[in-house]
Amino acid sequence: MLLSSLPVYVKGELGGGDLTVSLVTATFALAAIASRFATAALMPRMGRAALLYAGLALAVIMTFLCAYAYTVGSLIVFRVLYGVGFGTASTIVPTLVARIIPQDRIGEGIGYFGLSTSLAMSFGPMIGMNLMKGLGFPALTLSGAAAAALSAGVLVLSGAVRGEKRNRRQTVTGPGSR
Repeated sequence: MLLSSLPVYVKGELGGGDLTVSLVTATFALAAIASRFATAALMPRMGRAALLYAGLALAVIMTFLCAYAYTVGSLIVFRVLYGVGFGTASTIVPTLVARIIPQDRIGEGIGYFGLSTSLAMSFGPMIGMNLMKGLGFPALTLSGAAAAALSAGVLVLSGAVRGEKRNRRQTVTGPGSR
């Protein structure tokens, strides 16, 4: 919803040009990519659940704060931090999906998961542009934050993410060692 509306907001409300729009978009993408590598490294030590909830919380808070981004600098900071949260959560969610789908229906389940992503990418820009046109950028970002918070709540209440103990590797030093 938000990504397709950002150029209009940056150019119209913040007075930015094409380079500024590219900078706002690129910094988000680079932060999301970098956080994927960090997430992969941290997952064995911290567990999926803790990282997922931290990523979702960061994404929700930063989306909310975008409603109060009155300068290009503040918008870039919020988008970079959103990218970290988004990258973290979007790295973990597919692993959870693969874990909860019954093995005999894994192809079908992954297919539906992919369909949900495609539907979001298809309808999100239309919804976002219409929200922004009708209610403004702050209403769009607050709606996005509310939708993300609702999704996180459903995830928590569904029990799809159960608390995990950290995966601590044990070094075997000899017979009888733990």
